[in-house]
Amino acid sequence: MDQATSKNKQIITTLAVLVFLAVIVGGAMAFTGNDETSPTTNTTSTTQTTSESSGSSMTSDHSDMDHADGEYTASADYATPGGVDTITLNVTLADNAVTAVSMSTNPQDGESKEYDDNFQEAYKEFVVGKPIDEIALSRIAGSSLTTGGFMDALDQIATQAHQ
Repeated sequence: MDQATSKNKQIITTLAVLVFLAVIVGGAMAFTGNDETSPTTNTTSTTQTTSESSGSSMTSDHSDMDHADGEYTASADYATPGGVDTITLNVTLADNAVTAVSMSTNPQDGESKEYDDNFQEAYKEFVVGKPIDEIALSRIAGSSLTTGGFMDALDQIATQAHQ
């Protein structure tokens, strides 16, 4: 084997190892929910179906606000390794607390569906009966991306319900 062929094989091997390591590290960061892979969210829609209203001042984090009782819907997009998924959240508020909640998603691949399903089985205990301003989820049932989309939609609802 000549020296040029041997050197080319070394370069190709080195590049293959670097690509392999980059894929492994990137996958591990996405799996652990590292901040570099945290969800990006975009508002897609919000609607209020019923409420009562009265005046009050608004702060950016919604703490210590009064929210109008009623049923609210909001949707948010969030990035996943399989593409952009959308979460639609339906929340009923009474006395500033969540009294009922349901959600739907449109997972773009099987892995996203698995995380969404796990999230849907576990999230209600952290939401129902809680004051909307005190809900701060970061990772439920191993899902940080679905949780991020959920929190974006819930924040939209808190803003919408603000009196």
